[in-house]
Formats: sequence, structure tokens, C-alpha cells
Amino acid sequence: MKKGNPHRGFFFYTWKGAKLVLKGVFRGLRVVFLLVFILLIGGYFVVQKVFDEERVKAILVTQLQDVLRRPVQIDRVIITPHGMKLRGVRIRETSDPTQTLLYSETAIVTVKLRPLLDRRLELGHVRLIDPSIHVTRDQKGGWNFADIFASTRAARPAGGRFSLPVSLAADLTTIEGGVLKVDDLHKGRSYHFDKLNLSVEQFDVDRPFPLTASFNSVATINGKTIEGAVALEGSMSLASFDWPSAYLRAAKLKAVIDGNVLRGTGALTGLPEAAIELAFTAPALSAAQIQKYFTARIDWDFPASLWKARLALDGPRQVEFKQVQVSAPPLSASGTGLLDLRGSTATLRAVVTIDRFPLEQAASIRPAWGKHKLAGTIAGTLAYSGPLSRLKLDSASLRASSLVASFAKWRIDGGFLAASVSNELSDLKVEFSSGQVSAYNGVLKDISLSLTLIKGDLKVSNLAGRWIDSNVKLKARILNVSNPKEVAITGTIDRLRWEEAQQLVYAVFPKLSSGTVRTAAQEAEDDSKPWLRIFKYVIPKRFPDTVGHITIGSVAHRNATFNNTDAVWEIRGVTPSLDRLTGDLKLGFGPGRVTDIPAVQEANKFLRIVFLPFIYMHKMNNLSVFSTKTAYPQTLDFNRIEGEYGLQGGVATTRCFYVDSPQIVAFADGTADLGKETVDMKILTRLTSYRDPLPEWLVDELNRPALAVRVRGDLNKPDLEPRLRKMASDEIEKSVEECKTKAKGRFAAVENLKTL
Repeated sequence: MKKGNPHRGFFFYTWKGAKLVLKGVFRGLRVVFLLVFILLIGGYFVVQKVFDEERVKAILVTQLQDVLRRPVQIDRVIITPHGMKLRGVRIRETSDPTQTLLYSETAIVTVKLRPLLDRRLELGHVRLIDPSIHVTRDQKGGWNFADIFASTRAARPAGGRFSLPVSLAADLTTIEGGVLKVDDLHKGRSYHFDKLNLSVEQFDVDRPFPLTASFNSVATINGKTIEGAVALEGSMSLASFDWPSAYLRAAKLKAVIDGNVLRGTGALTGLPEAAIELAFTAPALSAAQIQKYFTARIDWDFPASLWKARLALDGPRQVEFKQVQVSAPPLSASGTGLLDLRGSTATLRAVVTIDRFPLEQAASIRPAWGKHKLAGTIAGTLAYSGPLSRLKLDSASLRASSLVASFAKWRIDGGFLAASVSNELSDLKVEFSSGQVSAYNGVLKDISLSLTLIKGDLKVSNLAGRWIDSNVKLKARILNVSNPKEVAITGTIDRLRWEEAQQLVYAVFPKLSSGTVRTAAQEAEDDSKPWLRIFKYVIPKRFPDTVGHITIGSVAHRNATFNNTDAVWEIRGVTPSLDRLTGDLKLGFGPGRVTDIPAVQEANKFLRIVFLPFIYMHKMNNLSVFSTKTAYPQTLDFNRIEGEYGLQGGVATTRCFYVDSPQIVAFADGTADLGKETVDMKILTRLTSYRDPLPEWLVDELNRPALAVRVRGDLNKPDLEPRLRKMASDEIEKSVEECKTKAKGRFAAVENLKTL
């Protein structure tokens, strides 16, 4: 009997026992792995035995054809330990079997193992690799897939859950690198989407299921290629094919258009008339980037923006924008509209509402606006329509507060502006108040303005304000404002400073100013021909007819004061030659005073025309017809001066010109041919007092100094022919009363001013 090793103790025997146990475990695991391997191999051969390739192919083809109602072809089914690999899957068109709805060279299908024991085929994962899908729409508007949905509805059992056939039921269905082509023969359009990727988990027609999708697209607009890509992650519900209740929700949505990335969320509910909700951010776009999508010239930038939109598919190929909100600081806007895709060209009708926009930042959107030095706030509504690439503004309504703007020689400071345009921008309405306008070295303050432009005709129903220290109220109408045919104006001015008014007129019509660059010979000619200087030189080739009535409370000139000025006119046929001038003119003022008639005449050519009879009176004085005591006064106080003139074929007829003064009474009538520059005029004058004896032909019947003279010949240097007989005591008064009687009804056209 051998004795044990004295050095072997408890640990030695413990380790030896553990080794024996581990050897047993490893032997057991080898047996388990072997059994599992045998089962897997056996299961594979059982699958091949029970579900041979041809039998499986027949099942798949039969069930697909039943549900799709069209020929289905599968070239080969390869049974693998993981499932099946299908080669040459082709779904053909019903009407034309030569045409293909879907083709996939390779489809991989994984099969659930456990249901095989019950001789059932259940799919785990279906992968369509690089499939080609061709969707068409015929001339009558029918889609080639419409009957598929009809067949699924018919296959649903009454009152029970609808289950898809085995060929479409899978835990996970994916499309990788697909190509989708859409040919719309009804509208003559084609669309192409490539790199289409789709992943659907736990596909179920009764319950929502998650999905991911992405695709690329290429479109051509205005001859320019636009590349895009869309990717989304979300969920979908088919609602048991109750399409109005079906939905697609994208928790993550990404779109890339020509390299510009849009990110957001979206949802689509109901078919075929779907409701769509979108919320996404868009990057800043330069004018050059925007220009690609429009034919009209674009010269404005668009800042980074946040968009929220509610849309609806309103019938076939119509998208209604129920509400769109855009936040692109400093711009904030909203809108509605309708996108129509039914025609050969996509069209849009839209209404955009702009919130309070700070005009100081307008140049950040459109640099060209910087030169106008805009300030204040603006809000409004804009209506657009037309082809998507050539949208036109149909109407607009804008409101501006504390408006500041500069345009050439015009500047607006403060005030409130309300403007609207309609009828394709042909009709305009403007209301302006509480501001001031600076133009041509003049300032009109405290403005109240109302005007309309309808069918090319401009009507100013109210223009009121303060010019210097004067209150101004005007109404006006311009027929065919783009090429004026008639200008009508009426109004009142309580005070007028002649020199300041003259400066304003010279600023508007610089040719009237002596500061206009002219040669010495031209200036000399103008001074000798006042009619040319006043009328011919400044008249454009096309000058509108004009009718008007202006009253001025007082006119202050450094050599004269006029009160109660009243001017009425109707003038037509104005041309540079003045040979077709026609119309009527009436001018009256007084009481007043002229301190130096010769100085007034020399200082202003217009006043020289007004006081034309006095020019001839003083010419008679220069001929020493009267003595110094009887000379016509250079300073004149008068009660009233009135003149009425008729125009016909360029001939101005002085129907009645009279002066009512404590110092002198005068009357004149006659003609002046403005074209030929000739004159033929009768002048009657009478001084109120005189003590020295005069010849019989220089006094009236009451022995008052009186003179009748005929002025004839050249308008600039006429001949003066005194009448050598005694004047009747009331000849001037009778002439004045007679001309006043004849004047009634001559200004019929002025009645039209009542409509202003």
C-alpha cells in the first residue's frame, strides 16, 4: 500500500476535482453545438425538401398576381439558410404586358424559421436592390397603379382585419438605390427620381409603422437644371386603406435644393385630398441664387428664414396654401395661395401679408433701396398670379408710418401713407397725411392727400397743406397720365409770395429761368420777343389740354400787392408754334397796389403780359401826349383789374380788359396773333381828375382826360394810333358792362371741375 504524498493537501484535490467537472462541461457543450449544427443543416434541408425553389416561386407568383392583378415574373428563387434570393423580379402592365411597372434584378427575402415547422412562409426582411419603377398616367388621366388599391379593398373580409398576402407581409421592407420614373401623358410631363431609398418596419395596413425614405430628383425650369434630394424619418399609417384617415409624419425632414439645405418636420394626412403641415428652416439666398428660378430680373437677397405652412391637395394636381408663415428677420410675412399643376406650365395665385417691417433695414434685402434713405415702418398685402417662374403683382395694399424716403428731387418726411393698387397695377389709390414733402426747393407741410388712378386717369380729390406761411387746397384730374390728354385743376391758396412762387416755377421749368444757359444772341432775341420767351420756348411738343380754376387770397410782390386773385381757364391745342391754340382765359384781382408798373413789367415777363394794356398806355406817355401832370401814374391803387381772353387758332382775343381805380379807369379789347406775333387792340383810358385844359380829342364829354388809341402791327413794336375825337362820358363803363354780359356761359368746360 502506497502512502500518499505528504505535500499534497486540500487545494491539490480541490483543483483536481474542478478539472474533472470542466472536462464534463466542455464535452456537453460540444454535444450541444453539434446538435444545433445538425438541426440547422437539417432545417435547411427540410426547407429545401418542403419548400423547394420551384414551389416557392409558384406560391410567390400566384399570390402577387392575385393581389396586383397583373402579370408577375420571377426568373429564379434561391433558397439559402437565411431565406430566399429572388432574381429577375418583374411586374408587368395589365393593358400592355410588354411594359413594366417594376423590375428588380435582385430581391433578398429572409424567412422566419419557426413558422416553417407549420409549413407556413413568413417573411422577415424584404430588400429590393436597385429596382426600377415606372409610373404612367394615360391620356384620360388614369394611373397605372390605381387598380392595385381597388383590388386590396375588394380582398378585405367583411367586418374583419385585412391581412396582406405573404408576398407583401414582412417585418422590414427596404428599397435600396431605386429609380422612379413618372410619365404623365395627360399633362405632357415627365419626372425622374433616382437613388430612392425606403425602409418600412413592421408593415401593417391596420396600425402605424415606422419608415425612413430618401431620394434624389432632377428637374428643369426655364431651361435650367435643378438638382434636389429629400430624406425623412417618421411613421406612416394606411388606416386599413381608409385613405382619408391615412397619414405620413416626418419627425425629421431634410431637403437639399442646389446645395441649399432645408431642415424641419412635416405631416401628410388623408388621400387623395391630403392635408400637409410643414415647418423648416432655410438658409440665406443671394439674388444670383434666386435668379435661377425666375425669368424676371431679381435684384434682392433673402435672409435665413423659418417657414411654417399648412397645405392641402385640392383636387388633382392642385396645392392649396391655407396658411404660410415666414420669419426672416427683419422681415415677417404670411400668405395663402393656390398652386395649379394641371396645365403645361405651373401657375400660382397667392396673397402675401407683410407685418411691420422697419424700412431702415430695406437695403439689407435689396441694396438698390439704400439710395432712397428709407425710414419708418411698412405693412401690407400683396397679391400675385401667373406662371411660377414669371409671377406678376396683381394688387397691393401698403401702409407706412413715420415714412421717410428720397426720390431724385423729392423727399418725404414723416406722416402716414396708405396706398393700394389693383386691376393688374392699373388702378391706384393713395392716402397721405401728417407729413411733409420737399421738392424743387419748396416744402409742403402738414399734408393731406387723396388720389386715385383708374384706367390710366389720375384724380387728386384732395391735396391740402402749408407752403411757407400759406394754406394750399387743390383738386386735380389728369386724363391718360402716361400720355396726358387733359389736365384739370381747381383750388385755393390764401397767401402767395411772388418771388418764392417764381423760384419754384423756375425749378420745375428751368427754361423759364434767366439762369438757363443761353447764348447772348438768344437772350437778346428772347427779351425782344416776350411771347416766345414765355410760351414758345418752354412748350414741349406734346402738351395736354388744361382747364382750371384757382383763387388766391393775396399775392405779395416787392413792387405790388394783389388781393382776391381769381383765374379761370380752358386751353386746348397747345403747341410750340401756338397756331392751334384754342380756349378761354379769365383773370381778375383786386383791390391791390402796384408801386412801380415799369419795374414790374421789366422784372417779370408774365406780369408784362398781364399789364400789356398799361405798356401801351405808358408808350403814349413816352410820346408826350400828356403833360407831366396828366401822365399815367407809375404807382397805381386799384379796386379791381379783370381780363377775359378768347383763344382760337392761335389768335388771342382780349374780349374785355378793364381797370377800376381811384386814379384811372381803362378798358381794352382786340386780338393778338401769337403765331404771327401781330396785334390789333383798342384801348380806352380816363383819368379821374385834371385841372389844365386839354384838346377836345383828349377829353371826354365831361372834360375829363380821356384817350382812345388803336395798337396795331408787330406785337413787340406796334404802331400807336390815337383816335382824334372826344370820348363819350360813359363809353368805358358801357364797354365794360357789355363785355361782362357777353362773358356769360363762355366757360362751359369749367363745369367739369365740379366733378373733382
